[in-house]
Amino acid sequence: MAFPNDDFESYATGDLNTLNGGTGWSEAWGATNGCNVAFDVVSTPVQNPPTGTRAVGITSGSDVTCFRKFTANTTANQEVSFYTRSNSTTLHTLTWFYGNTGQAQLLYYMRSNGQHSSYVNTTLTDLGAYSVDTFYRIRIKVVAYSPTETYQIQIEAGGYSADKAMYDTTQVHTNTDEIRFAVDTTSHTGNWDDISDATPVVGTDNRLLYLTLMGVG
Repeated sequence: MAFPNDDFESYATGDLNTLNGGTGWSEAWGATNGCNVAFDVVSTPVQNPPTGTRAVGITSGSDVTCFRKFTANTTANQEVSFYTRSNSTTLHTLTWFYGNTGQAQLLYYMRSNGQHSSYVNTTLTDLGAYSVDTFYRIRIKVVAYSPTETYQIQIEAGGYSADKAMYDTTQVHTNTDEIRFAVDTTSHTGNWDDISDATPVVGTDNRLLYLTLMGVG
């Protein structure tokens, strides 16, 4: 199995709730657990102008969340990538992955102390400072599900972290099947863009690929 993809480019600007683009999803945005009306498809800011023309943004609301379920990933060593941005280093912007029917599992924060952060078991751990109004590419790799229950995280082009325990290891984590966007207060702008499966293709012979592209053989 793999993680889903949605670059938001197929959507008109406006309410994100009920939109259903991308691949690998099992429902539309908000279909099961809702998508607050504060979440919109926007034309600015986007993470890759001028090629990209759409992203998700929120500019109002308090403790609001948008949910979408996808075909459950049950396979180790799978990776997901997304871009996110905040206009504040004193308020939370959250991207959470859940599994096993509503269990919190892979929890990433642009934290209210100005740090990229993620949970290691039940401890929120800082990973390095972020700047306001800047898109960051975040990659999360599921290293193993139960019983080991570990992941790694990468910020931009830095190296992957060491193995970290998934959130609350008293739970049994055997799959990942939902993404949640959230902010925690009013007067706060958060953005997300380009959710994608980032798992490397295994088994490609790069020498053969080069020769084929060059018309050799």
